[in-house]
Amino acid sequence: MSCGEFICVSFISNKTNSIITVNVGNIEPEKNSTKSRAMLFWFFVTVLFVSGIIYYARKWNSSQLIQTVTVDGTRLVAAKEIIERAMEKISGKKPDAVELNDIRQNIKSHPYISNVTVQRKSPKEIKISIIERKPCAIIADSAGNLSFIDAGGVFLPYKIMADMPDLPIIRGLTTNKKEFTSPLFDALSIITTLQNDDFTELGKEISELIYSPMNRSYTMLLNDFNITVIFGDIKNINEKLYKLKSFKVAKIFDKNMRNVRRIDLRWSEQIVVS
Repeated sequence: MSCGEFICVSFISNKTNSIITVNVGNIEPEKNSTKSRAMLFWFFVTVLFVSGIIYYARKWNSSQLIQTVTVDGTRLVAAKEIIERAMEKISGKKPDAVELNDIRQNIKSHPYISNVTVQRKSPKEIKISIIERKPCAIIADSAGNLSFIDAGGVFLPYKIMADMPDLPIIRGLTTNKKEFTSPLFDALSIITTLQNDDFTELGKEISELIYSPMNRSYTMLLNDFNITVIFGDIKNINEKLYKLKSFKVAKIFDKNMRNVRRIDLRWSEQIVVS
């Protein structure tokens, strides 16, 4: 006989003709306990199953070798060169054994590389982003040996490149690749100013910049009919270049200017031509 949430058991006493009722208790806690134990069991089974999948997935990934190396940012340096340097630190290693900084340092040791970023895109892929050094001139020493130099004064090996920049040649300097001399600094000041927006077209006309140690001055040779420009020292670089730019414009419209072979920019507010 059920009584609410309790099981009620009744006894009839023959002697006293009275009814004795005993409450056995509430059975719901036992049902709930059984249900909780089942839920806990399946929870642990699920956790173990998921953990096993993650473990074996990681183990499988770690067993795979890096298969793809992508490179961007190269123009003067062939992407193949960068990949070869990267593979020196990758070949035969599992992904978790590959040190990205080792790859970076090996690539950065290339003389034409200014900076490099190495990223792991996936367990099988490495991405390399390059910032190159940009030559701004060619240095020719007294023996005729050539080397590139960038705006920061870093010497770069001279080589013929597919995308060869049209750069002026600097002559007359006593170059020491480990020493940034004052004449070299002055020459680069002239060259980098010519590469500013105001003088971009004029800069393309400069074929050579020649330093004279005797009077510490510079002479330019123009591509246009081998005109010689006496530049002097590096004082008032902008003023001198504006005067040369004005002459180039005047030469187009004035027939008398077309026979000029020598331009002297050393005099303030005037150009001497001959």
